[in-house]
Amino acid sequence: LMGGLSYAHMLTHLDLSHNKIGDRGARRLASLLDPDYCLQAVDLSDNQIHANGCMHLGAHLAENITCQVLNLRLNRCEDNGVSHLFQDMCVNKHLQSLNIACNDLTVRCLPYLNAMLAENGTLIELDISANPLHQEEEEAAQGVGNAAAPEQTMSSPPEDSFDNGEDDLLAGLQVSSAQLVVFAKCVMRSRAVLRVDLRSCGLPPELHERVSTAVKHRELVATGIPVEAYERAKEVAEAEEAAAAAEEELAQGEEEEGEEKVEEKEPEEKADETEKPEGEEEKKEGE
Repeated sequence: LMGGLSYAHMLTHLDLSHNKIGDRGARRLASLLDPDYCLQAVDLSDNQIHANGCMHLGAHLAENITCQVLNLRLNRCEDNGVSHLFQDMCVNKHLQSLNIACNDLTVRCLPYLNAMLAENGTLIELDISANPLHQEEEEAAQGVGNAAAPEQTMSSPPEDSFDNGEDDLLAGLQVSSAQLVVFAKCVMRSRAVLRVDLRSCGLPPELHERVSTAVKHRELVATGIPVEAYERAKEVAEAEEAAAAAEEELAQGEEEEGEEKVEEKEPEEKADETEKPEGEEEKKEGE
């Protein structure tokens, strides 16, 4: 396959999802991100790619000027490989969508992700869902803050680099991980990121809600939709859903009551049926 793809200099979209190319295949395919090619979208999801393959993809992506979409979901890149990818993303200025969902990422990769969000100004969509980014027991046992994936160190943005707006949005929240707080501020502060997926990452529900809301408001502003109108429509939809749920619960309660009444009547009817034959026998005997 690579023998043929090496001549496909005008190929723009490549989808090899749900195969088993592994690290070896990823290393070979990484060469298609060189300046000699013009790939715009690459889908390598569910391909058993580990850290080594992810590192090679990142190394070739750093100087790429054509690729806008990279999908690596359902692989096993882990903290080591993805941390190198984030470092290379600090250099890349053309990728707009990155999907690294379900890659066994933990809190150790957050310093590199935070630095990437602070330096990259072109990434519009980021999907890191289904990664155990926040595990309180593990953080307490190992002590977070030391991202030991790549050999080089990368520091997160300093606290004084944030505006007071991010502090106001996070006011009142109690989060045990300092890296999670910095990550939330980096996402809120980024002017490029318009869509972010943080589902099933173990984040505190309130933190997840505030970060998602801030990013959604930024997307609405970018598309020219009034935020107030969106919030009003959201409130109306939530009220309708609550009313529908209440009606459903009421109907279900009435059905259960009806079933209970039917069950109570059945023994009485059976008792009446048993009494009737006895009365008939007494009449026959009297006759």
